[in-house]
Amino acid sequence: LKTIPITSHIRVIIFYLYISATSGCGDIEVKDDYAYVACYGDGLKVVDISTPTAPSVVKTFYANLANRLDLQGDYVYVANGIGAPDFYIVDISDPANAFVAGTSDVGDDCRSVEVVGDYAYVGEWSGGGGDLIIYDVSDPTSPTRVGIGASPSLTSDDIMIDKYTGYVYMAKQSGGFEAWNVSNPAAPTLVYTFDPVYNVSWLIPNNNYLYLGTGEANNIVYV
Repeated sequence: LKTIPITSHIRVIIFYLYISATSGCGDIEVKDDYAYVACYGDGLKVVDISTPTAPSVVKTFYANLANRLDLQGDYVYVANGIGAPDFYIVDISDPANAFVAGTSDVGDDCRSVEVVGDYAYVGEWSGGGGDLIIYDVSDPTSPTRVGIGASPSLTSDDIMIDKYTGYVYMAKQSGGFEAWNVSNPAAPTLVYTFDPVYNVSWLIPNNNYLYLGTGEANNIVYV
C-alpha cells in the first residue's frame, strides 16, 4: 500500500511505502480513516490511515484470494477467487473491530463485484466458467445467490452496473466485453458482446462513453 500526497494536479510524489503483500493488491476502497485493500492471496486487509505516514493493518480476512471489492455504507463486499468462501461481506461499522457478517460458498469462483441496492453483481473467475452471478444482499448476514447468467467466455476481470439502464457491463479479458440485462435478477440476459481483439481488464465510464482498459500495449477502446 502506498500513501501518495497529491501536491498539484500534475505532480504526484510517493513518499511512503508501508505494507507489501506477497501476492500484490488488486483493489482498494477508502472510507474516513480506513482503507480496505484486496490483496489477492494475502486476503482482505483493513488499514488505519489516520496517520498517512504510518498506516497500520488492524484486520486481515481470509488469506486465500481476495480479488476485488466494493464498499457500500457500513459493508465491504469481497469477491474471493479461490477457496471458501466464494463471496463474503464484512461489517465495517467499527473498522477497528470489523468482522465477517455473512458468506456464500456454493461453488462460485468470484473475480469482480459491484453492489447496487439489494443486489451484488459478481463476475466469475475462469475456473468457475466466467459467469455473471447475482446475489441478494438485502440481509448482509445471509447473502443468497438468486441468478446466474451463463457467459460464453471465461474470466471476468471487472464489472459495473449502469444505474440508469439497468445493464451490467463485464470486462472479460480475451472474451472482450459483455452487456447484460438484469431487470429480472433471477434471469439475467446477455444482450451484447464486443471483442476488440485485446484482453479487456478494466471498465471506466465517462459521460456517454465506456472506456475499456486493456493489458496490451496501453490500448484503450471505448464503446
